[in-house]
Amino acid sequence: IAQMIIALGKSLGLSVIAEGVETDEQYAFLARYGQLNYQGYLFGRPLPPEDFERFARAFSPRRRSTPERPSIDRRERIKRL
Repeated sequence: IAQMIIALGKSLGLSVIAEGVETDEQYAFLARYGQLNYQGYLFGRPLPPEDFERFARAFSPRRRSTPERPSIDRRERIKRL
């Protein structure tokens, strides 16, 4: 099913978001079938509202200063699998 949804999205020129990615295995499976956007516990747990606001401000393009962002190198993550 996931492969078909990814293929359909690609054929329509749409961006695909994989929701509920919780394990490295799920991430590797999805990454094999295309460049997707991912969401799930593998990348972060739900935050209380005040923590989310701080997090969102840190990554907002509208922020006044430019603190260094932590990065996730997806290619490195796949190599380890």
